[in-house]
Amino acid sequence: MIADFRQGEIASPIETDLCVIGSGAAGLTLACHAAGPLRVLVVEAGGPEPGQDDADWLAGQSTDFTLSGLVNGRVRALGGATRRWFGQCIRLDPIDFERRPWVPYSGWPITAQDLDAYYDRAERFVGTAPHGYDARNWSRFGMRDPGFDQDGLMPRFTIYCPRPDFAAALGRRLRRGQPTVDVLLHAAVVGIALDPDGATVAGLRLRGGDREGFVRARAYALCGGGIENPRLLLASNDVMSAGIGNGRDLVGRFFQDHPGATTADLLTDQPRKVREQFRMLRRGGLTFWPKLALTPTAQREGEHLNANAQLEYLYAPDSAMARAKDAIAAVRERQPAAAAIAALRLAPHTRELTREGVYALATGRGPVLRAERLTLTAHVEQAPDPLNRITLACERDRFGVPRARVAWRVNRAEVSSMRAVTRAVGQALRRLGFGELAQACWLDADEVAPEPFVDTYHHAGTTRMGATPAEGVVDPDCRVFGVDNLYIAGSSVFPTSGYANPTLSIVALAIRLSETIKARLAGR
Repeated sequence: MIADFRQGEIASPIETDLCVIGSGAAGLTLACHAAGPLRVLVVEAGGPEPGQDDADWLAGQSTDFTLSGLVNGRVRALGGATRRWFGQCIRLDPIDFERRPWVPYSGWPITAQDLDAYYDRAERFVGTAPHGYDARNWSRFGMRDPGFDQDGLMPRFTIYCPRPDFAAALGRRLRRGQPTVDVLLHAAVVGIALDPDGATVAGLRLRGGDREGFVRARAYALCGGGIENPRLLLASNDVMSAGIGNGRDLVGRFFQDHPGATTADLLTDQPRKVREQFRMLRRGGLTFWPKLALTPTAQREGEHLNANAQLEYLYAPDSAMARAKDAIAAVRERQPAAAAIAALRLAPHTRELTREGVYALATGRGPVLRAERLTLTAHVEQAPDPLNRITLACERDRFGVPRARVAWRVNRAEVSSMRAVTRAVGQALRRLGFGELAQACWLDADEVAPEPFVDTYHHAGTTRMGATPAEGVVDPDCRVFGVDNLYIAGSSVFPTSGYANPTLSIVALAIRLSETIKARLAGR
């Protein structure tokens, strides 16, 4: 059942087995996999659709480098950030889990092998199984790998989930009345109430409109994302003055994103050859996007962070691609007049679009349309830095909860790794006859300035997993150290985050957590 807390459709106090806070990728995955043996309640601060006042609810303070994802990368609605997710899936690399001497605070308390079975289940759950992420994807489309490994690179394909909006993909199941899952919308958790000794969660305080309520459960899972998870822990300080799980001052620290930047222009007299090799590939409802990443050997030898790069195509405003995007946007936004104008502007490009469209349908290879400029974009993991962190601002939201303050900056280690992957790609493209890269000057600058970088809304690390309370906020089972019945799911538990888009790993860890909670509650 899906209910609106403001309407009083479920009486307070509410009793359940597992209460899941947040309905994004982590929350809905956990709820779906824990339901059955357990009665599950999902509490979501937003409504069925994003609201016009979301920007006010999500607002906070951003210091150092601007973090646009503080508002733009989050959604206060059923489905959470998956409402804006494009669907790229890829596993973390095994090296991402390792303790690397050149990366301070690196190392997970679990290995890549510990997650393999859950990754398999996650891929089935999101609809990308049974494909891998390596160069063999080229051969599936009758293409060859030119041999990038000679330059310390490995091809890595992201695979797009066919139904990235979890609210749409799972909402029908919930609305039909999944017998052991209830979703409560417009139910913001404004505080986690602990027992007097601080060892157990007694319940959750809810606010929605003018209504207040309380939830009691046998277990609680915080699934609000890399900013909201630490915010709620820090704000729940009536029993533990520093906040829940914050006895070692780790909650909110080690905030990470995946900084991205245009690092070079590709100069080539064979643009079609380039686009043929690096075009998107489509088959069976799935889209594969080829990229190039530093090999583990290159990372170890150069003491680099994990990084990847992709070729991007910039199109003139009057190009076929730009006109096609305008037409698609008008149709999606249900603007018939704008769609008609966009269709007329597409008319001169009919031959090009028809030729490439037929080719794409016949081969599964994405269309190659004329681009004005080819650039290289690099994305890099961030070395965990305790000064990159979430704290509480003095300003409060309408329910009285302090807003988040984000301190985030890109450091020299990230720039050095971006430079390394750019140079490796440039060497490979030159050797293979694709062209020459003209590297951006800022890669060799003495100072790290904010201008080249964009954040990618991949918030991680703020309630990190550790083997001991001195190393993390949650243990290897994602239970908050010192609190018997409180768990955390999502990328906030990642100690490091590689370069990989995080959602598939979020889903895998949520499935793993569902098994942990079911087993633990069954024994009580």
